[in-house]
Amino acid sequence: MYRILIVDDEPYTAHALSAMLEEALNEEAELYCAYSGAQALELLHSGRIDMLLCDVQMPGMTGLALSEEVRRCQPQCKIIVFTAYGEFDYAYRAMQLNCAAYILKSEPDEVIVKRIREVLSCIDAERSSRLREERGRLRARHMTHYLLSQLLQEKPAGEELDRLLGLQQAPFCILLPLNAGERSEKDICAALNAGNFSYVIGLGADNQPFYLIQHPENNIALPMHILEALEELHAGLRLRGEEELPSFLISPALEETKAFSAAWCRLLSVAAEMAPGDSPCVRICPDGASADTFSSACNTVFFLREYIAEHITGDVSLMQLSARTGYNADYISRIFHRETGQRISDYISAQKLSCVQRLMADESLGLDDIARAAGFSSRSYFNRFIKKMTGVTAQQYRRQCLQK
Repeated sequence: MYRILIVDDEPYTAHALSAMLEEALNEEAELYCAYSGAQALELLHSGRIDMLLCDVQMPGMTGLALSEEVRRCQPQCKIIVFTAYGEFDYAYRAMQLNCAAYILKSEPDEVIVKRIREVLSCIDAERSSRLREERGRLRARHMTHYLLSQLLQEKPAGEELDRLLGLQQAPFCILLPLNAGERSEKDICAALNAGNFSYVIGLGADNQPFYLIQHPENNIALPMHILEALEELHAGLRLRGEEELPSFLISPALEETKAFSAAWCRLLSVAAEMAPGDSPCVRICPDGASADTFSSACNTVFFLREYIAEHITGDVSLMQLSARTGYNADYISRIFHRETGQRISDYISAQKLSCVQRLMADESLGLDDIARAAGFSSRSYFNRFIKKMTGVTAQQYRRQCLQK
């Protein structure tokens, strides 16, 4: 699944483009809208964005200035300049920033969609290329096994062991592959290393492979960055036609090496109690978690429903649900559909409509008030949502609700 961020200071334009791409790309893309450079940067700092479509002329931060920031914080993100201006200076600056495309808003819809699909194809090709590259910095096997055996046996690590593992008092996580074999080991290493992780690979109890991960910047939220790297790994393996994707349990960030053994035992315990076929793509295992509490897909769907119900007027995007559950977006979509027979996007839309229905029954509220209270960023977006969900205008739907 691609994550596409559309940025335009005119909400109507942003949502019109989002609606067009939603129809053209179907389930291939998760779409986000922002109405300023500042809003866009908040989303870009929250998680991976694969493609940015931004207007040029915006108050505050221009689209070109935003593109420069994106180049720094998410260099893999493809940038498309989407503007009403065809001046040479804009196009030239976009080329200097290595933007993937320069599209005029006046172009026909089919041309715009075609250009966007071409850029998505480039994203696919780059993902496959990264997965083919072996750029890992693996330690010597015998030294790795020795060091990890010391940790598993709860022997004092000491400064030398910390130095060799690269754990100079920095948080680290353990990843336990639940169904990853030699087939995908290099791919996993390449994907993690592409995210600028340092890591050690070795064998734990019962010769199970696992990965000890540390990010060089101590202030980075480790689990979310690991989720993003592994989500990219899954996307690349799917492109290669792999049927069985590697699944992982992840420990919380550990502050010191002496906590390693207990965390490793927790992961093994949870993994042993998980039913075949119920393995998540990526799952963070909290301290003291049991398989009964955290490994059940039914419990996960229950949590998702509860969270969506409580936050339906706020952010219930897949990116946010991924951050709240510890699962990647692909897995959330898959298990929700498997357990309920309904796409999670359809479920969220239905809950949003129920919220609107309750608000419309309040005669003291105008349609603008209802749109704001239900969490819509603009009246035009609200109107399109009502038309799409009910087949009638917002005014007509209001009358229907008041007649009930």
